[in-house]
Amino acid sequence: MRLLGRADETAALRALLDRAGQGRSGVLVVHGEAGVGKTALLNDAAARADGFRIARVDGVESERELGYAGLHRLLLPLLDGTASLPAPQRDALGGVFGLVAGVAPDRLLIGLAVLTLLTDAGLEQPLLCVCDDAQWLDTETLEVLAFVGRRLQADHVALLFGVRDGDGGSSALRDLPRMHVGGLPDDAAHRLLDAAGPRRLDPEVARRVVAETRGNPLAIRELAGDLARDPRTGGPPAAGEAPPLAERLPLGRLIEERFRRQVAALPPDVRTLLLVVAAEPTGNAHLVWRALHRLEATGGASGPHALAAPAVAADLLVLRPVLGFRHPLIRSGVYAGADEAERRRVHAALAAVTDPVADGDRRAWHLAAAAPGPDEELARELERSAERARARGGYAAQSALLVQAAELTPSGPRHAARLLAAAPGALRAGQPVPALELLDRAGPDLDEDGRIAADRMRGTGYIQLGRSGDAVPLLLGAAERTVARDRDAAADLLVETLHATTVANWERCRDDARRLAEVALSLEPGTRFPDLLLAGHAEHLARGGAAAAPALRRA
Repeated sequence: MRLLGRADETAALRALLDRAGQGRSGVLVVHGEAGVGKTALLNDAAARADGFRIARVDGVESERELGYAGLHRLLLPLLDGTASLPAPQRDALGGVFGLVAGVAPDRLLIGLAVLTLLTDAGLEQPLLCVCDDAQWLDTETLEVLAFVGRRLQADHVALLFGVRDGDGGSSALRDLPRMHVGGLPDDAAHRLLDAAGPRRLDPEVARRVVAETRGNPLAIRELAGDLARDPRTGGPPAAGEAPPLAERLPLGRLIEERFRRQVAALPPDVRTLLLVVAAEPTGNAHLVWRALHRLEATGGASGPHALAAPAVAADLLVLRPVLGFRHPLIRSGVYAGADEAERRRVHAALAAVTDPVADGDRRAWHLAAAAPGPDEELARELERSAERARARGGYAAQSALLVQAAELTPSGPRHAARLLAAAPGALRAGQPVPALELLDRAGPDLDEDGRIAADRMRGTGYIQLGRSGDAVPLLLGAAERTVARDRDAAADLLVETLHATTVANWERCRDDARRLAEVALSLEPGTRFPDLLLAGHAEHLARGGAAAAPALRRA
């Protein structure tokens, strides 16, 4: 199908593929608002990739917190190539996918393993990797793929991302080559409107449709039929009449509402099928069908494909390669449109049919979504899943699972402790703002040890945000309160405070730095490296370079 008004964009993608086919790899981030046609451009590129092997992953919002989940789906067709990887890379990749036990996660080795796997595959046949809705891929996957994208050179690999503007989650891709996709030019938008509706609209109404949708192809295509059938749109709106489109709702929400109306017109068991698919991002037809049996929602059909026929006919669902939605806004509309009790019932069914050994983390996630209230046993299971995620290097997933555990815990010290435990994973994943929000939520119910730990992490978060001046007094105060409790812990905190002073505004933290020196010099002498480093810098702050030289020389 020829794309209207996209000559420049398709030419750029075609040039990228041509270069990759000739052994000059490339990467491109295609970004724009919801429904603007990013997926259509990526699909067009894949269709034109003659002679290429294609690996693809589509981000799914509910899977965003499962570390390396997107990477696993992308690499599934290529995993037979792991046998030829260097042993350290093979073990690193096996560790994050749960195939090798006891391997400490190393981001560099994981990135190198993926780079080697993709470039080796490209030697056999040019390779196109497509990552659509990348804003919903997990943080770890995005960081690894960005690492790979920065290192592709003389290889037969093309790496394409589709990213929705305004949804966040794609900051890891910010330094990669980008192409913005805007609305269609007016002439192309009018041609699409004429082709999409059952009858031609009044010219003034058509002009308003194109203007109010800002040339967004999905909005034009999905709304054209409704507009043509609505008698209010047979001519210009009457004075004082409410405008029909984007002036009433944000465009994405307007399209979601239309999808919800389409879903509501389907038979009950088909609606349940759609909700199961929305809640289970793998699209595994066997798993979906087993869940539908538990829900007693098979509709007498012989299988999920037969039951799905009305949804396929309504152009909501696609059946290959797995059960999925034609557009991500359909998924979010289906899930948000269901009432909470029905969502819990679906998640409970999915948890019951998910393998607790092979897919324990996803099962725990479904159980948490199904829980109607506090559940200590389930909270502990989520803590175990969080530890498995941490061992694989999935720090964002670790944090998200611990937050889920906290949500299943009544307010009080245990709830606060679980929120506090979730913060380090967010910090290690490079997410200081969520980490600080967790610390704020935990604060009122923490004991003194917890408050000291929270201040230490809050200081780390401030440093990550470039607010070292705010971090210095916070870390110093935590260190002073720790001196009587644990001398070595206090020294380590003072070293962190010292680091913060080196990157903060000196005029602002001069007094705190002098206080730091006083506290450090009051400690019993130590022989660890941090002790020597701290003593040397404290001497320098208090008495000058000559006095500091011996300790710094030993350090």
